[in-house]
Amino acid sequence: MKAATQSSRANDGASFGGEIPPRWAVTSFVITSFLVILLFYNHSQFHYDFIQYYIGAKNLAETGDPYSRTGRELGLATPMENCYPPLISYMCLPMARLPFDAASRLWLGFNLALTAVLAWQLVAAIPLRGASHLRTWLLALGFLMAFPPQLTGTSLGQVSGLVAVLICGAYLGARADAGCWAGLLLGWAALLKIFPGFLIPGFFLAG
Repeated sequence: MKAATQSSRANDGASFGGEIPPRWAVTSFVITSFLVILLFYNHSQFHYDFIQYYIGAKNLAETGDPYSRTGRELGLATPMENCYPPLISYMCLPMARLPFDAASRLWLGFNLALTAVLAWQLVAAIPLRGASHLRTWLLALGFLMAFPPQLTGTSLGQVSGLVAVLICGAYLGARADAGCWAGLLLGWAALLKIFPGFLIPGFFLAG
C-alpha cells in the first residue's frame, strides 16, 4: 500500500514536470466553456467601459469628434461620455453602425478571442519540457478565464486584454530579434494606455 502511494505521488510529480494530465485539460475546458456562456448571458449588465468606446466611435462616425456628445444625446440610456484616447474610437469605428447590444456582443467575443491569444502567448513564453502544447494552452486559458482581474476586465468590456496581448507580443517579438514588430506592438499599447510607455526604456536596455 505504501509503495503504491509513493508510486502515485511520483507519477503526479512527473506529470506536473512533463506531460499535463488529460483531466486537467478537460477541467479547464469545462470551466472556460461555463464562463463564456455566463459572460454572454450577462453581457448587457457589464458594458460600463465599452459603452464609452462605443460613444466615441459613434461620435467620430457622425461628427468627426469622438468627444462631441454624451450617451444620452446619442439616444443611449446613460449620461456617460467618452474619456478615452481617440485611438480606441478609431478602432471601434466599424461597430458604430451596429446597435449597442450587437456591438457589445461583438466586443465581448473579441475580448474572449484575445484571452485565447494571450494564453497562447504565455505558453510560447514558457519552456514546456515535453508537455503537450494543446493541453498546456487549455490549462493557461482556463486559468486566465477564471483569474479575477481578467474576468472582470472582460465582463466590463475593458481594453486591458488587448493591451496585455500587445505587450506580450512585443516581448515575444523582442525575444525573437524582431525589434521592429516589438516596437510597433509596444507603441500601439502605449497609445491605448499610458503605462506600457514606461516599458520602452527597458526594451531599449534589453536590446
